[in-house]
Amino acid sequence: MHKDINGEIRGKVSFPTNLTSEEIAHDLNSYIQSAREENKLHIAITSMGTVGKEVVFGFSAEPIPHKGFLRKKRFVPQCLSIVSAINISDSLPAFLQDQSKQVRHHFGQGYKLRIIGQTMNEGDSKILVCVLAEK
Repeated sequence: MHKDINGEIRGKVSFPTNLTSEEIAHDLNSYIQSAREENKLHIAITSMGTVGKEVVFGFSAEPIPHKGFLRKKRFVPQCLSIVSAINISDSLPAFLQDQSKQVRHHFGQGYKLRIIGQTMNEGDSKILVCVLAEK
């Protein structure tokens, strides 16, 4: 667990390996978004691995502070997860550079990206990549 992540809430979520990398990326991003919208939790993926016939993601979550009516500043996390399915032929360094630009555009300077994990199912044409952007 990263030191800047509030460790009050930790958990795991898993997906069957018979799903494609795109399906897992979509489902995991939907899970993260629903936690944000429904439970007001910011989830950061801290680990990724394959256990048996499942792709398992460990995460830490922190409550998103309630912003009052007069406070217009949005929540800027200390770390955030990027989960994507990239083509086998795509360059991983180019992907990381593109993601770094997007993080900088949305959240500002000071984030460093590191790969949490990557996996690919047999017969799949895409690689599932999980990246953590940290301040």
